[in-house]
Amino acid sequence: ARTGWVRCGVKDYESVADHSWRMAMLPLLFADMPDVDHIRCMKIGLVHDLAEAIVGDITPHCGVSKDQKSRLESEAMHKICATVGESSIGKEILGCWNEYEAGLTREAKLMKDLDKFEMILQAEDYEEQQGIDLSQFFESTKGKIKDEVVSSWEQELRLRRETRLEKSRTAPTVLETQIEKQTETATETATETETATATATTTATATKTATATDAGTDEAGSKRKR
Repeated sequence: ARTGWVRCGVKDYESVADHSWRMAMLPLLFADMPDVDHIRCMKIGLVHDLAEAIVGDITPHCGVSKDQKSRLESEAMHKICATVGESSIGKEILGCWNEYEAGLTREAKLMKDLDKFEMILQAEDYEEQQGIDLSQFFESTKGKIKDEVVSSWEQELRLRRETRLEKSRTAPTVLETQIEKQTETATETATETETATATATTTATATKTATATDAGTDEAGSKRKR
């Protein structure tokens, strides 16, 4: 599980595997960019969190120092790569992971930016779907995404979020909506009652008039007979 989502009470949160799959897919959007090896990026995306299969998702809130986290994850990666022996596959997996950790190549820098973007993209989904506040994730990544393309996505996402939050601030609350519906129902009931009362009064008046008319007719008839 992704520790940050669990700690914030997110329901049906993504797994580390979910996150890694998305990270492996995002580089496809850079396939036409000549300065980026998107295949290398896809490989980095697949393995960048592979150590978490053993050590779990260690975050700054876990009380583990950066040096200790780096050591634990490095040991985990060597253990995982050892399962394929001395093959070139193990070396490539470890090489991709080390490249990402060092963050020096164009591809590693891009993937670190995509990692931050994917996190706030997921946070926006959770906020919208579950009605929870995940502002801390947007605050922690503010100003840290450097790639021009990814930064443009980030700005668009933040604008979308702000628009959504503004609408929610001006929209009536659930209680206000319930009160409004109850008021409308009470008004409709009162109107129906008034209408029924008016109808009954009209009917009663018409009945009295008819009775009086009939009585007058009968009296006139009796006088003629006399």
